Amino acid sequence: MKITASLLLLAVVSSFASAAPERKTYNTKQVYKSKPFGATDSKIAPKQVGVPLNKKPDPRELSVDNSNACFLDVSVTCSPKDNSVDSCETLFKSPKTTECTAAATELMFGFTGGNCANSFNMESANSFICRDFHGGPAQHDGDENYIVASSPRAVGNKYFSGTVSVKSAFTLMDESSEDGMTARTIMPETMILVYADESMEKLLQLMIFKTECDNDISLGDAFGSVELVSFTSGDTVETSIAVAMYEITIKNNADTVATIADVHTLVDHSPHDLYKSLKGQTIESGDEISIVEEMSVDLFLTEHEHYVSAFVSAVAAHACSAIGQLDIDFAETA
Repeated sequence: MKITASLLLLAVVSSFASAAPERKTYNTKQVYKSKPFGATDSKIAPKQVGVPLNKKPDPRELSVDNSNACFLDVSVTCSPKDNSVDSCETLFKSPKTTECTAAATELMFGFTGGNCANSFNMESANSFICRDFHGGPAQHDGDENYIVASSPRAVGNKYFSGTVSVKSAFTLMDESSEDGMTARTIMPETMILVYADESMEKLLQLMIFKTECDNDISLGDAFGSVELVSFTSGDTVETSIAVAMYEITIKNNADTVATIADVHTLVDHSPHDLYKSLKGQTIESGDEISIVEEMSVDLFLTEHEHYVSAFVSAVAAHACSAIGQLDIDFAETA
């Protein structure tokens, strides 16, 4: 049986008003990546951003068996997508918290997944409601849930509805103006419902929070399974997402042709499909191969450090593996 948003909202608000729990502060600064938020490359879908994931091994603590003197040289470099800055070191400086201070027409959230304990924001216990059901939303990269966002004051004002995967992004926009084209400002409160799937038969999470942009919401704020990564107020767009181009170069130093057997990439603490297209390609003796792919980084969720590690295995006269790594310390560049 479907749960209607209005009935559920009434029940939740009533229970919340009668016994508002003591508000706790949570730290949700998790690595968020996947298809970069706002990226245009179809291979990169807006990670993620961010549930308490099981911590992945730090690639700098891993080793590769090069007992056969690997014939590969692997390097990873980074450059900004546009010319606004001269290097990724500058691009990745930790951002200052940016508050939304004027009525917004668009709010972009990253779906980090996970339960209400991930919440991290400055709203009061009276203005922020979060409830989990059936264990809460998905938590693992690539898992999908169905999300509906609207105004709790006027449920008909729907800002977004669709299937969203963990560590991807979705945008709230009210297009219910008279001409059907002009975006209206987001109403003072927003309700987000996360369902198991598009049938909307199994509600996993309900959130209500202030979005009037009166010093009550900032980039990086987390509300249950979502995190604010960008907002638009008038002609001004503020975002915590930095888009960069990542180039990997693999050189074959063997006396024979080498075939790339596999490429495994870690972006910060999470596996990523970056450079998977290299698998199966061949490199002539003494030659090198390079590809460039686009990826976005949520600067609030990288804990002052960002690294990309590419583990490349290949076969020539023998099999071997090598690592190429990019490591940027925000604390040093800030």
